Amino acid sequence: MGATADPFLMEHERAVSPSAVQRAALHIQDAFDGTEHVHPREGRALRRLWLVHLALIVPCRLALAGLVLLSFIEQPPWVLEARRHVPNADIETHYPTFGLPMLPVATSLAVEAALLLMLVLDAACMVIAQGVPAVLNSRLPVRVYLCALALAIVDVVVAAAGEARRMVEGSGWPWKSMRLAWHLRLTMLVLRSDDLLSAFDLVRRSIPRFGGVFFVLVLYVLIYGWAAVLLFRRAEEGVSDFDTLAEAIWTLLITLTTANFPDVMMPFYARSRLVVLFFAPYLLIGHIFLLNLVLAVVVHAYSENRAALATGATDCHGLPLIATDCHGLPLSATLSASLIRCRRATAHLAGTRVPRARREPRWSAPAGRRHGLVPRATPLP
Repeated sequence: MGATADPFLMEHERAVSPSAVQRAALHIQDAFDGTEHVHPREGRALRRLWLVHLALIVPCRLALAGLVLLSFIEQPPWVLEARRHVPNADIETHYPTFGLPMLPVATSLAVEAALLLMLVLDAACMVIAQGVPAVLNSRLPVRVYLCALALAIVDVVVAAAGEARRMVEGSGWPWKSMRLAWHLRLTMLVLRSDDLLSAFDLVRRSIPRFGGVFFVLVLYVLIYGWAAVLLFRRAEEGVSDFDTLAEAIWTLLITLTTANFPDVMMPFYARSRLVVLFFAPYLLIGHIFLLNLVLAVVVHAYSENRAALATGATDCHGLPLIATDCHGLPLSATLSASLIRCRRATAHLAGTRVPRARREPRWSAPAGRRHGLVPRATPLP
């Protein structure tokens, strides 16, 4: 005896479009993967543009590396300005080239424009495929990267116009020696590298851990600098090293690394052997104990944060929950985002909408068991 088909279910299946099913499947896959991938808008042309953007990821990284390497073989603008006043001067007199070949200005600008054109094509495909509102609501590194790319385009256009004017009229723009290209190239390279962003995020998380120890080190050098001004200010040899508090702190900070020791002590040691009672405890406590303590705290904090991210990268089922797109999100936030994506996928299939602004600040065990993502008796760390 066959089962009777539900008319409402059959009507609902006919109403669901294939694109909605495909988008729901993508959201469910993101929920299982634990990451929130960026998906293009509906439309065959937009999906093709998104595929072009994905295909240009590696070429764009190579283009950014080429822009950084171009900085080593192109002539800086201030060198061109100096050589304009001294036409027969060698470039080595103004800028050390270390034997590297220097490209002409027109050639370097053409190479820079070609590499930037690839980056502009990639950014245009991404913006068109996602839409301007989605790009404006994207992660901060993406928005900063687009702003830096726009500034780089303006910079190369202004530089090319100034060079063309110099070749035609013999004089360029008044501000031709000012360029932002070198700073923007490094900025864009860092923003397009997930590994570098993750490393910077680990450093940011580690800074509060060794702030107290670093404050103790600064206070230690400050107290000894104040004592050095009182003890050695009237000495003839100490005028250049301990005349003021700022000079004393700077000198003792260098002494802490033993870079100027025992040279800084010998003039006072020739006057009185008791000077050892000042410098010996300072070096023993500062160099052997405090510097090593700061190094140990920094390494421990970095290792702990990295281990915490690695531990949070897998849930109790062994599914990866934190990937490069998450950039070190906590486990609870990632699980909550996975639940939101599951509900969004279900809403796509049901033909309803779930507000995107809704967020669950913390993981709730009943909701997790209700969706079947975690077992009942397994506590989350």
